[in-house]
Amino acid sequence: MKFKTIIASIAMLCLIAVPAVADTVNTGAAGLSAAAQGQQQAINGPLIDQSGQKVVNRGAIVPADIAYPGFNAHFDKATPDHRFIPIKNIILLQETYSAEAAQNMLDAAEGDIELKLRPLVKVDTKAEGYAPSDAVTVGTLEKLPAGVRTQLALGTCAADGVDAISVDLMATLIAEASKMQATHIVFMGEGVNRIIKSFSWGVGLSSSYAYLSDDDKSGTLTTGGLGVSGGTSGYKHLPWLQFAFVKIQ
Repeated sequence: MKFKTIIASIAMLCLIAVPAVADTVNTGAAGLSAAAQGQQQAINGPLIDQSGQKVVNRGAIVPADIAYPGFNAHFDKATPDHRFIPIKNIILLQETYSAEAAQNMLDAAEGDIELKLRPLVKVDTKAEGYAPSDAVTVGTLEKLPAGVRTQLALGTCAADGVDAISVDLMATLIAEASKMQATHIVFMGEGVNRIIKSFSWGVGLSSSYAYLSDDDKSGTLTTGGLGVSGGTSGYKHLPWLQFAFVKIQ
């Protein structure tokens, strides 16, 4: 009889404990499905306590709707690194460059450059009397001088590696604009492509030692090793330019 009484008491405690657990259910989202809404109503609905009295307006211990704040994709500011030089700063020092000056800059340039040029007119560099432009003026739309304008080409120029800088892009465009007999390069946009660059290395060494006794009844083999590894990672900014070649007469 005592054994049965203990089982009945445990069963009663389990029945009483179930509603208390239900009070702590948290849906964790503002939008509730049909099943979740039913569960929410069950949580906030009336409850019959041990004395048989109806308990109304009982709320969940943890609110069902929780608003989670947004997080930034990156915790640091996307400030371009040293590879990026704003065009507006470059043209403050000098606006007109010769083809020779552009070639001198290209001779010292590093890294790969991706040039996507879309010509509006064809220039025959092998035609009789052809001559490239002696100098090209770089600037923005606001600084474009008056005159008869002929738009020769449109395109983009971007660093295709971590070694090229903004000046290398400008020198590449000056050389190409000179070949197309352009007098001006109009920059319409600039920026950087942000990438993650990583590098790792490793060094491993090992050695072994063997020993065999004179009576050929026992032996030993000892091995050992040493390994070193390391790595670095970080953001790199590859500059790009949007431009137009223009001939002004």
